[in-house]
Amino acid sequence: MAAVDPLSHDETDLDPEYVLSGDDEQEKERQIQSFVLTSKMLLTEDGISELSDAEIAKWLFAKGGHRGKAMAALSESLAWRKNFNIAKLFANADEFKDLEASGKLQFFGRAVDKSAILVWTGSRHVPPKTEQDTDRDIRFVVYMLERARRQGQFPDKVTVIIDRSGMRTDKSDIKVASTLIPILQNHFPERLSRMYIFPTNTLFWMAWKMASMYMDKATIPKIFIKDSPAALSEWIARENMFTRYGGLAADAFDAVPNADESAQDQEAGTGTTAKLKGGPTDAAKGDDRSTRASTGSLAGGDGSPRHKSLALDGTSDAKDSKDGINARDSSASIASTTTAAATTGATGMAVAAVAKAATVLRRNPTKADKALVTIEHVWEAPNEFHDV
Repeated sequence: MAAVDPLSHDETDLDPEYVLSGDDEQEKERQIQSFVLTSKMLLTEDGISELSDAEIAKWLFAKGGHRGKAMAALSESLAWRKNFNIAKLFANADEFKDLEASGKLQFFGRAVDKSAILVWTGSRHVPPKTEQDTDRDIRFVVYMLERARRQGQFPDKVTVIIDRSGMRTDKSDIKVASTLIPILQNHFPERLSRMYIFPTNTLFWMAWKMASMYMDKATIPKIFIKDSPAALSEWIARENMFTRYGGLAADAFDAVPNADESAQDQEAGTGTTAKLKGGPTDAAKGDDRSTRASTGSLAGGDGSPRHKSLALDGTSDAKDSKDGINARDSSASIASTTTAAATTGATGMAVAAVAKAATVLRRNPTKADKALVTIEHVWEAPNEFHDV
């Protein structure tokens, strides 16, 4: 009989430590149970009792059925759990109350494969300023995952949605991401069903190039990078999907102030809206009629804008020119809007921008044809200014 060339065989055929090969399902199950029982016996003092049999088996699957590699990875993970002090996370759960209340990370619903859905809303995230803040953010993510695991919220797989809508450069958090990826891969193995990331831009692709370096090759095919949330409909039923993604479910955290407002409030020690002299802070919560009344000086009787630009730039269209609207009229119009905005509780940033525009117009009417309030100012302004 001809000699068998060992190089013609797969590594799984040559190494007896590989156990999940072949077509005999009963033998595979026996090998899995053998691995679980052996692990429990050898790692009793390392805290393996915190894990279920199904969770212990995931390390075997993650290492392609290699018992030695799986046992070593499991032992390292148990040591990490002890050093990370998982139990202390629950003893100090109040530390994460504000992060959880922001709604930036939440479990909601199930995907078509019954995996739990974990949603990260980037616009609600305030990047850490110190090393202590970074560590706290990482502990918060581990706390949320571990709590869901213990409560049976995701006993097997999880579908992750990374919603980058509304994110800017100052919300980029590569350090936290690059630290979390190895933690999730090494200590929550075989958990990821799918991950959807949207939308994308140049900043994202720069971050992705760095983050993907830390990812296991088996993980990358599970990640779907899209320009919009439209692809979610192929994997998540509408009743388990938020309305902003085209679903039917309401996000309970939509009423929570966004991360920027919360951070500014903490630094300034004020309420959600700026306390302007002569205007109550709650006035901005009034009905839409008061908002439209405050913007009437820049809109026609039907509520339509009287200027081509965002109605705050002082630029008049052709019709306005025919009607004899000049820089002085625009200045007076903007000044009246400033007064109205102050009485409706608008934020100080927006009012200051409008007041500045009025001052420049009064001092130099020739600048009336130039944009005095940029798109960034309007973007940062409260919602009531978006209709102006």
